[in-house]
Amino acid sequence: MEEQPSFPNVSIPCHNEQRDKKKRYTVYKVMVSVGRHEWFVFRRYAEFDKLYNTLRKQFPSMNLKIPAKRIFGDNFDPEFIKQRRAGLHEFIKRIVSNPQLSSHPDVRSFLLMDRKHQLSDASEDEDDKVSKDSWEQLYEMFASKTSWAKPTDFDFLKVIGKGSFGKVFLAKRRHDGKYYAVKVLQKKIILNRKEDEIKTHSFFLSINWKDLEEKKIPPPFTPNVSCSSDITNFDPEFTEEMVPNSICWTKEHSIVNASVMEADDAFLGFSYAPPSDDSFQ
Repeated sequence: MEEQPSFPNVSIPCHNEQRDKKKRYTVYKVMVSVGRHEWFVFRRYAEFDKLYNTLRKQFPSMNLKIPAKRIFGDNFDPEFIKQRRAGLHEFIKRIVSNPQLSSHPDVRSFLLMDRKHQLSDASEDEDDKVSKDSWEQLYEMFASKTSWAKPTDFDFLKVIGKGSFGKVFLAKRRHDGKYYAVKVLQKKIILNRKEDEIKTHSFFLSINWKDLEEKKIPPPFTPNVSCSSDITNFDPEFTEEMVPNSICWTKEHSIVNASVMEADDAFLGFSYAPPSDDSFQ
């Protein structure tokens, strides 16, 4: 009896922001499962758009829809990305629910359907040991000064291990087909461990961290001030500085005013300029 093909179940649970040199873009995580096999791929909006245009031309009667490109406005606005992700989710769900579309070569390639025999089995033990070769390749890739990797550089195939910092995935690098063990780190856990490491350092042994966090430890020095303009706690090197040495005094202008052009040299890299009635003389 001929085996009936299994249609994939897909979802786009989240997105991530990536940078390629100076370019910034958003990638969407597409989760795919067929039977007991499951995997995920990262796709950019441009890849969804390319697939959409291919299918739209070949299947005009399907009336497929995809979130429109945004010409004006912030493409990284959280609400915009949320709506775009929801639209892409509906688009890909409709494709895989149609036998004719889901079997299209471009759809199968987009979802890595033809590699499912290499992918994870939901019944597999996630604590399986990672192969020695995979770890050596992982070290070589991330220890090299000339290498820099992003999630979009890989096709994630299966879970091959689980550690204290997160899961380890077997991943195939797209440009050369090499396999690597890639650990997906949980930032919160790493930060907490780093904080604990600092707290246990010999330099801080005398500190009661609980009392410090609850503000029960009196500060070693409390400055005394007589009024809001009291400057006795500032170094005289600054308070006795002559006016001509101030950034607000130049040969061309006696004070900095609200003109962005006049304040340009004094506040390079900043957008603030004081009101014109302010004077620091």
